[in-house]
Amino acid sequence: MPTAQKAAVNKPLVFSAARLISIADLDVGAGIVRVTLTATNGALTLGTTAGLVSVLGNGKSSITLTGTVANINAALNGLRFKPKTGFKGKAKLTISPKTWTTAAWADRKAT
Repeated sequence: MPTAQKAAVNKPLVFSAARLISIADLDVGAGIVRVTLTATNGALTLGTTAGLVSVLGNGKSSITLTGTVANINAALNGLRFKPKTGFKGKAKLTISPKTWTTAAWADRKAT
């Protein structure tokens, strides 16, 4: 994940190129993972939803997306954080990935 970022008041921050956010899971291969993104003081919109198995909350402060690592990384390319109108201060983006096991979704650490 990129280091701390700065944006102008009322201007969105787009995560691509040098700000790109991506996930990796060597154990899952082409399997399905679920990632929840949560932002404070603003809303998140994915760069694309193509190829994802499911998306909940796109355009809200919390998005849960399910798909392959490749499709999730494609969705994260161009992720847009839009701060609340007039917001000045710090916002936080949290990424919580999970992988599917035969029993349930298992917690994974973000890398």
